[in-house]
Order: sequence, then C-alpha cells, then structure tokens
Amino acid sequence: MRKFGWMRVVSAGDLTSIFANYGVEALADDFNFRLLKAILNRYGNRKIKQILLDQTLIAGLGNIYADEACFAVGILPTRLAKNITDSEIKKLLSHIKRILKLSIDKKGTSYNTYVNLDGKSGGFVPYLKVYGRQGLKCKKCQSVIIRNKVVGRGTHFCVNCQK
Repeated sequence: MRKFGWMRVVSAGDLTSIFANYGVEALADDFNFRLLKAILNRYGNRKIKQILLDQTLIAGLGNIYADEACFAVGILPTRLAKNITDSEIKKLLSHIKRILKLSIDKKGTSYNTYVNLDGKSGGFVPYLKVYGRQGLKCKKCQSVIIRNKVVGRGTHFCVNCQK
C-alpha cells in the first residue's frame, strides 16, 4: 500500500523539533530565488528532481508537481542542479508556486480511487502537462511523453520540450 502522508497528535512544544526535519515550505515567502539558488549550488551534483523531492530541502513538493514544474521551465528532471541557469531558477521558483497554488485551488490531483475526505476527486488532472500522460502526445509539441524512473520515482517528461 502506498503511503502519502501521516497524522500524529503532538504538543505545541514538540512542533519546533518536528519541523526542524523539513526544509522550507514550497509556498512560504522565504522560499525565494536566493534560497533556491543556494540549495541548487550546495547539491549541484544531484539531479534536479532529486532535490525537488527531498523534503529536508523543500517541503511540500511531491512527485506530480516536481514533474510539472520541470516541464513548465523546460528542464529535464535528470539535469544536474549545477547546470540550471539563474534564469531557469527564477522560472522554476515561479512555476513551483503557481502550480501548487492552482492545484490547491482545484482541490488537488486525484488518480484511481484517491479522493478527499468528502469522497470527491480533485480537479487538477486536466491541467497536467506530463504527469500520468506517458505514451500520449505532448500538449505543447506533439512528441510522445516518456515515463522513466528517476531517483526511484516514476518521472514524466517530453524530450523535445525539456533539455
């Protein structure tokens, strides 16, 4: 069974030590260009997807949204962080926040039997450009969307639109 999260009741005094295990929240104001650039510089030999999924670096960005953000910027999820330009970092930051906000507004992304507490599906699926679209044509260039494993996770991308 896949586990997408957990819930635990804790005292207010424990919050600081619990949150110390996580990086900056992806929608927080302090997740900015300077911080993202510092993270990418520090872990330059890692693939960008690995960094985006590392909750100790950036909290709250999951597999779906990492794939979608990489597509929006035009970078392959396998590209090393040290090869991401300042211009791409700015775009990546902007698209991460835009995609997450839109997904929240649409009540998330639902696949198969995954629904919210009210039993309703999220409405973000029609906005997906690459995730879950393996074998289908890219909405931008009509090339075929590829799915490979990157850092142990299913990863979706367009080899024509992403470099």
